[in-house]
Amino acid sequence: MSDDYVWEVSSKFYDQVTLIDAGGLTIQITCPLCGGDVTEWGFGLLAKYRENIGTRDAAAPCCGVTAPLDTPRYDAPVGFARFQLYAMTPYRAG
Repeated sequence: MSDDYVWEVSSKFYDQVTLIDAGGLTIQITCPLCGGDVTEWGFGLLAKYRENIGTRDAAAPCCGVTAPLDTPRYDAPVGFARFQLYAMTPYRAG
């Protein structure tokens, strides 16, 4: 018998490519080129993208590199998709 479990599994389809992030689990964002801390700037861009105001490319304030919003290093998963599969509170027995 396995001790693996998941509290809830759900899925969602989107009409257009949508930002999928880990919500409150994301604490720090760093630049993909220089490794500088761009957390505050990154959260602002992600919020604009969610509102369909921004684009998926932006220039980082630390070194000026222009890159897609899915290339900075997030401490929790972030991506763009039209489908989301969500597992709430997954646990895999060791």
